[in-house]
Amino acid sequence: MQKGLKATADGGLWHDPDWVEMHGYDTGMSFGNELRYGGKWVAYGTEDEIRHMAARAEEELGRTLEAMKYSTIPARLNNRSPPGAFALVMYCNQWTRQPARKALEARGFEQLEWISNIYSIPRYLKDQRFVWTMSMIDPDTLLEMGDIAGIDMSGYVDGRDRLMDELDAALVSTARKLAEENGEMQPFEKAMAEMEKERSAELDRRVKRRRR
Repeated sequence: MQKGLKATADGGLWHDPDWVEMHGYDTGMSFGNELRYGGKWVAYGTEDEIRHMAARAEEELGRTLEAMKYSTIPARLNNRSPPGAFALVMYCNQWTRQPARKALEARGFEQLEWISNIYSIPRYLKDQRFVWTMSMIDPDTLLEMGDIAGIDMSGYVDGRDRLMDELDAALVSTARKLAEENGEMQPFEKAMAEMEKERSAELDRRVKRRRR
């Protein structure tokens, strides 16, 4: 069992000690395909019921279930979540969805709710903290999420690019002054050329993505 990383029924990137995770296998699917075709079966109950359910469902890890996690406090995953209930989230995809359900029902699961990853994207793209964090650490993934959901996220990425340009300009100016003072202009110019090459390649990838 691994406790600490939050992977809510809507996906997630934040540290959260209120969930206990168990991992089965890596599907090898790209992030985009995980969003398009992935999903999860969710069961609700009391704390004791959820722990017992998790023990039964764990037998399916590495078979029909890719991963699973259960909450250690009441969890409200969407508008249909019962108030005050604990949750067990079991991850699979459109190809293993029905086999997983049959296997879980054979283990005594009666009421299961299916949540598709793709329907969770708009909720995340409305979370300003998530959007700005993703625009800084992984703008390509943010754009891909927007493409899948039909939401234009380019404005956030452009804003991030302008901010990074300003920071880069300030750093380059300071580095140039130091290089001049220390007589190290040749390695400085070489480093600047490499940085510009990488920047151009990144912009080319961004342009190609937006044209798709």
